Amino acid sequence: MNMPVGTLAVTAPSGRERRMFPRVQGPFDGKWAGAAGNGSARIWDLSGGGCYIDAHNDQRNGEILSVTIELPEGLVTVQGEIVYSMQNQGFAVKFVAMDDQSRQALHRAVDRLLGEGRGT
Repeated sequence: MNMPVGTLAVTAPSGRERRMFPRVQGPFDGKWAGAAGNGSARIWDLSGGGCYIDAHNDQRNGEILSVTIELPEGLVTVQGEIVYSMQNQGFAVKFVAMDDQSRQALHRAVDRLLGEGRGT
């Protein structure tokens, strides 16, 4: 069953960004596919709510992608929305849907990596 995933970040009244999920540093291998193309992915800043993908493609904010992340805990496949992009550098993805198996593998991986001190 695909279930929606929470927001990547919220802005506090002070104007400071407050993340909803703890992040772990990459890199992680994976791939992405969307309307503007597809490719291998080098994934950074992974959390239960999203990630950052290094990519030399021109992605647009609002584009919906499929992202697959290779983790020791299992293959994680999510649907995501691009919320920030920098031409020929990469883009930030907010996860909008994933199945239960992917959700569990992602949460196990993040918990393990936080325990290893790889949180940001």
